[in-house]
Amino acid sequence: MNAQETILRNCQHTDRQRSDVDMGHGERLPVCCHCWNASVQARRADRKKQLAEYWSKYSEKQEKAMAEVGAKCGQRVAYFCRSMLGLGGFSVTGTLVRNRNGVVVVKLDRKYDGKTQTEWNKGWRVMQ
Repeated sequence: MNAQETILRNCQHTDRQRSDVDMGHGERLPVCCHCWNASVQARRADRKKQLAEYWSKYSEKQEKAMAEVGAKCGQRVAYFCRSMLGLGGFSVTGTLVRNRNGVVVVKLDRKYDGKTQTEWNKGWRVMQ
């Protein structure tokens, strides 16, 4: 049972206006507005914590992959896109920066397919 469900099940406020909340599987509980708002905040806090753990693990894996290639934040990188015919292609260039989740992304010099940044992968080569 998660924090949100615990708060909703423990609501015993009889002096406040209550509404029925669908708990799933046909179960409905009468819950006051105060407990409902507290449960929503608890759910959001749990999700925020879960995402922070995910992004920290992702960032650690990415740091290892970047160390293998020798890439660091602030460096200029390029990616060669081959043509579908196999003859020639074009290069996309950008700079390595960290986003708000602490993950390294490539901030593109020019928009490409309407995007200004993209994920970093081992295909990006450091420009000398």
